[in-house]
Amino acid sequence: MRHWFLVIAMIVLPLFVNAQGNLSKVIMKNGTEITGTIKSIDPTDAVKIVVAGIETSIKMNDIAKIEEVQPVHNQSVANNNTEEKVKVTDFAEYPESFDLKVGDITIHMVLVRGGELNMGYDGRHSLTMKSEPVHKVKLTSYYISETFVPSTIVSYFKRTEKNERFYATRFWEEANDIVVLIAELSGKPVRLPTEAEWEYAACSPIQAQVFNACNTFEYCFDIFDKYDNTDFIVDPSGPKKGKSHVIRGIKSKYGKFDRSACHEWFYKEGLVYSLKANFRIAIKAKDI
Repeated sequence: MRHWFLVIAMIVLPLFVNAQGNLSKVIMKNGTEITGTIKSIDPTDAVKIVVAGIETSIKMNDIAKIEEVQPVHNQSVANNNTEEKVKVTDFAEYPESFDLKVGDITIHMVLVRGGELNMGYDGRHSLTMKSEPVHKVKLTSYYISETFVPSTIVSYFKRTEKNERFYATRFWEEANDIVVLIAELSGKPVRLPTEAEWEYAACSPIQAQVFNACNTFEYCFDIFDKYDNTDFIVDPSGPKKGKSHVIRGIKSKYGKFDRSACHEWFYKEGLVYSLKANFRIAIKAKDI
């Protein structure tokens, strides 16, 4: 074990030594780029980095590489392939979390600080997911549930099997109806997260690491289609018309960048299946 640690240290630390104390860019394996000041590096565990005064820890397994940021003068607008995926801009004094009460059940809501997102994906197969082109949007601060909506809450409204911890359904309309009922019972205007909110939170290790243990599909509020407007929009909510809604997934084939329609059908061993998805709730920080 000691020999293994020494090998890792000899290989990795020289690559990072110049980054400590200076402005550095951490490039994640999922494409996210985080710029800040590195505080410490443990080659067998994590990198601690300070971004806009906020310290966070990033696991080494999630990092592709670390680069020292060189000052650039008269720089034009950055290319989508090199620009940061997420840039946090809102550091107002919001509570970092709160508990939403639904009857005697509690859903823990975590703060996602607003900022800018290079939304979309220009990589291989992105056209089949209708995820092109990458375009910049702005998100105001919001809260998102730390877990999916649990089956225990759904049992308030309908009979459900309680052998599953979190409720999943093949129908977006059912998920949306349940969220509407949760809003009525809790007295808070919660809703399904928009696709932009989902992607922003999923790609922001500083603001919301609520997706780390996920291995499923999730419903979003938006209708599924190609991006109908790629202008710089605040809090986009997708196309106005369409036949189905967006499903996103962390550990699906293309990870955080994968998109699909909620009424897609697929074949397995001669049988026909439809996608079954979980869902979260979201609410704007200003509404708390």
